[in-house]
Amino acid sequence: MIIKYKNMKKAVDEVVDDIQDFATGSQRLSCSFKIGNVVAETQSGKTGFLQKLAQSLYDLNNWRVFYTISHSGKKLNNQFNSDMAHIPSVTTFKLIHTKNEKHYKALLEQIKKIVKPNQVLVLGVDESEAGILVDSVLNKFIIKLVTDLPNSRIYMITTGATPASLRHLQDDLKIGIKSFRMKPGDGYVGLVEFSEKGWVKDTEHFDEDETLQPHSEVVAGFREQIKKSKHGFYSLRATARTKEQADNWGKFFETELHSDIIEDKAEVVTVYEDNALSIEEKLLHCEKESFFKNVVVIVVGSLTMGDRLYAKPEHKSKIKFIYDDSGKDMSVVQALPGRACGYYEPDEGGPMIFMRVSAIKEYEKVMDIDNSYDDISPTSSTALKGAKHIETNFTPCEIVKDYDITQYVEQSKTSKQIFDSFESLGYSTKNARYNSSDSKDFIGQWGNSEGDEPNYDVISGTWQGVKPFCLLIDRNNKIVRVVKKTGDRKKIRVKHNKSNETNKSLWNSPQFSNNAGVING
Repeated sequence: MIIKYKNMKKAVDEVVDDIQDFATGSQRLSCSFKIGNVVAETQSGKTGFLQKLAQSLYDLNNWRVFYTISHSGKKLNNQFNSDMAHIPSVTTFKLIHTKNEKHYKALLEQIKKIVKPNQVLVLGVDESEAGILVDSVLNKFIIKLVTDLPNSRIYMITTGATPASLRHLQDDLKIGIKSFRMKPGDGYVGLVEFSEKGWVKDTEHFDEDETLQPHSEVVAGFREQIKKSKHGFYSLRATARTKEQADNWGKFFETELHSDIIEDKAEVVTVYEDNALSIEEKLLHCEKESFFKNVVVIVVGSLTMGDRLYAKPEHKSKIKFIYDDSGKDMSVVQALPGRACGYYEPDEGGPMIFMRVSAIKEYEKVMDIDNSYDDISPTSSTALKGAKHIETNFTPCEIVKDYDITQYVEQSKTSKQIFDSFESLGYSTKNARYNSSDSKDFIGQWGNSEGDEPNYDVISGTWQGVKPFCLLIDRNNKIVRVVKKTGDRKKIRVKHNKSNETNKSLWNSPQFSNNAGVING
């Protein structure tokens, strides 16, 4: 059996210490609402973390906690309640029910009964990136709770594999926040490991019409992979997310596997809501049959955040093939590829996974709590849009000195004459060029010189060759600025000046963020 508690215990201890400090220590007077943001990979034990945390708080001081899940799905809510049902100190509630005033008041009275004035309410929110737009149920619930409990202090624990919007605003929040990294335990395999082993095939370049069948490279990969095993689970998400496309793909694979289907060696199943079986029933059927034959599962809207494949983690080795190229980066990470992650040993060669490699790289940045999450992909998440980036030339430089040229301007000397007058200081056409406020580009050139990392390519320009010095002649303010090139040119990624970042999550609303609204790119 794989032991994963050691890493979980470390994270639990860190969060417990912070809650204690928030309750009675140095943070006692600093804030009344704080977030403990626990970041962990998909299928790495976040549910177990919440269970252990509740037990640890109870063992410490008979602490009781209130847990919910921000996802509105009935299946996930029932699953979450079942996971927490055996822990006496946990009170679970369905967030969606708080929209009903009767349900909300009943919960409020329960909180008041358990959490006395001036005590800390520990509020856990699992899958915290789901349903977090500004007008979300979660946002309205928090606002009402804070208003109705003016004398209470609230420590909100958020858990999730892809908290992109919260991580992005972390440095700009009005409220207290601390991120905790729960690293996977021994025996965990995830998207990073899959990618490092060469099991992930990039779909970034895909542009084929997939109305009738998946991309030709996906089909070729599927044919290669299915030859290796007599039984397994092969999952593909219809990229258009329509029943019609799923049915078309189903017909394609039925033709592809015609002989095996006749001999009961293979089966093709389309998974979406219909009048026959529920999605849960269909998936359970596919899981069981994958022990005896090759099962191709074509899904539309299931197997995403929080959903589980195979009750026993070791059975995930039955997952042989995945194709998921729809949705935002964080969505696709949480979808079919994320369901293949967990504590088990994949068969030799592992699953073949078709997805955007860029989504995995974006996912790694969200996981890296030691660095700010500022450089955001344009397709990061539903609640977060990143600025577009372009490659550009960059040459480092520094300001040498600013000179007063009042007398030259008052004498009506031309910019060329002013430049020539600096020859005595060692600046001439041999080693320098000049730009002046006579040019429409001058404002940008001057402004760039005042930036944290001035770019000589912008300040000096590159026509007729780059020279060691550039003189910026500001006739309006009667200043000449001498700028010196200090290094070689290189390529860098920068945000496109006509694109911007927007964060549509509740964390960017005025009551939470110092940076509410649109974030300039």
